[in-house]
Amino acid sequence: MSREGTYAFVLFAVVLILAGCILPWSQLGALVVNKGLTNPDGAIVFVAALIAMAIALYNLLAKRKILRWLLFVIAILGIATTIIDLRSFHAQIQEGAFFTIGSGLYVILIGSLLLLAGGVLTYFVPGSTQKDLWVSNDHKPAQHSDDAQADDQQNVL
Repeated sequence: MSREGTYAFVLFAVVLILAGCILPWSQLGALVVNKGLTNPDGAIVFVAALIAMAIALYNLLAKRKILRWLLFVIAILGIATTIIDLRSFHAQIQEGAFFTIGSGLYVILIGSLLLLAGGVLTYFVPGSTQKDLWVSNDHKPAQHSDDAQADDQQNVL
């Protein structure tokens, strides 16, 4: 997969996560809807997805390879949040609560799993053999020409 295709895949996953934060997480009939952004968990996942989007866009446009490991952290955060909230909602339903689970949590789960896969793919794009550092080492030291090396040797003698 090309560099552009890989980061497009990551951006698609992030858009799914953002959409899941806007979609309903739970609802009671048609009038009472609990969206992800009204929930502290949803706000955290939303901000984390925006960070993942910024990382992917920067790496794509600047042709850099920095902070790719953070995509894994954000994906794990989305997966963990979704599983915890789904278990919590199922426990409340078992206790007799009268609401249904909305589609937002499932969309976040799918987007987070895709982001996890996209994070793995970013390490296999062409030219991804560098270490993943805070600052990229894309610049190589300048090579001296043979004439410059000869001049350096004459100056030493």
